[in-house]
Amino acid sequence: MMATSNSPREFAVAQPTRDPRFVIVPIVALPSILGFGAILLVGSKGPAPLPMGAIVLGGIIFVAVLGGMFVKLLGAVQRRRIVLADGELDVTATLYHRKLPVAAFDLGNAKVVNLDEHDEWRPRVKTNGLGMPGLQAGWFRSRNLVKLFCLLTVRRRVLVLPELGGGATLLSAERPQQLLDALRESADASRRSG
Repeated sequence: MMATSNSPREFAVAQPTRDPRFVIVPIVALPSILGFGAILLVGSKGPAPLPMGAIVLGGIIFVAVLGGMFVKLLGAVQRRRIVLADGELDVTATLYHRKLPVAAFDLGNAKVVNLDEHDEWRPRVKTNGLGMPGLQAGWFRSRNLVKLFCLLTVRRRVLVLPELGGGATLLSAERPQQLLDALRESADASRRSG
């Protein structure tokens, strides 16, 4: 059975070339170790040394808080989703979410590019996003200061969707051309019905 333009269609996000989860471990582990060490050092050597139980309890609380942040961040980097439904593109990019009508995109100028060859679309400045090896999600600016909403896990096959109001959405779909074709079909269906 063929999906209609109003049926929700989910498009797989390309698997990252580098797993961002492995970057999170040192980001959390190093401050945990240093923080716990600082609590031990300051608590036991200060002008009024604390009882060892209080020092250990403080260290455990510190590590537990950082551990909670680690689990939250680990879950967030796994949230990556691209859905086309009811004439709207709905993108979940870790902690960031964006939903735009297909009519907001300049699909005539949309294309699949390699960001290493098309420097003008490469995210340069993170304004409100998450950037690590294998993942760029959220809001960035290009070299020319164009506002970009990104869900990037790979750089060589990226769907660039210029927006009519300025800016662009950059997506690392597993099959970017298939997503672009579906967006164009959805736009055509909307024009025919409207």
